[in-house]
Amino acid sequence: MKPTRTFALATTLLLAAPLAAQQDLTPEELQSRLDLKVAKPFVGNGGWVLDYDLARDRAVNEGKYLFVYFTRSYSG
Repeated sequence: MKPTRTFALATTLLLAAPLAAQQDLTPEELQSRLDLKVAKPFVGNGGWVLDYDLARDRAVNEGKYLFVYFTRSYSG
């Protein structure tokens, strides 16, 4: 992975992490929110890869960039 992509992803992860800590949600509540989001048609019909490691490997093999989508609805 190129350094600029790694930096952008790391920055996104660092900025998103404090959001989850702000709401004191249990792991079960977070999982429930994730499940509701993933069940929406735009996820299933869009061909999204929800496993980061799989998506990264696929992008490397195909010589493509990653598009990483974060949302507060299940991450805090």
